[in-house]
Amino acid sequence: DLAIAWRWESADGALDLDALRERHPEIGLRNFKTTPLMVGGVVYVSTPLALSAALDAGTGEGLWVFQATPNDVWNMACGRRAGPNCPSAEESIRRDWDFGGSAILTELPDGRELLLAGQKSGHLWALDPEDGNVVWAQRRGRGGALGGNHWGIAIDGERVFLTISDPGAGDDRVPGVYTFDIATGTPLWEHRLSPDCAGDRQ
Repeated sequence: DLAIAWRWESADGALDLDALRERHPEIGLRNFKTTPLMVGGVVYVSTPLALSAALDAGTGEGLWVFQATPNDVWNMACGRRAGPNCPSAEESIRRDWDFGGSAILTELPDGRELLLAGQKSGHLWALDPEDGNVVWAQRRGRGGALGGNHWGIAIDGERVFLTISDPGAGDDRVPGVYTFDIATGTPLWEHRLSPDCAGDRQ
């Protein structure tokens, strides 16, 4: 028979989501968008509050936690109206820079491992899976609720591919595909995109 062996509660769990949904059924509350990754008895998870964490798969014990963007409490409905559940500018940077895709664990030719994760801020993080420390990081674009890296990243053994969605106008909007050396984070090549809304595509 299946039974719950353990539970791990991230900082996101401090929010009483059931109470918020009951009072405001019309608003959308953030939830987990990524699939946890389990390798070698360790579970790696990324959360809506821009946390990456490693957990012992057998016990649920937290091994480390990395917060990519501190103080980013967000509620999508607050962009349309004010309310009692909307954080103030003093309480939160209000950017919605969570992780929109699952992380990737990869082994380098020298035997080292890296945990790679793309963020809706436009950041690409390479973490040491042993302790969660940053090995290297890159950023492209402005990021936001609908910007940055939304749907995950890809690798081919030597390179990591970062897709960027940057809706809106401005020189800091750089939607496209960007590649980096997995081991060092050195930029390799990029393919920028621009809106084409002419004719039937308006």
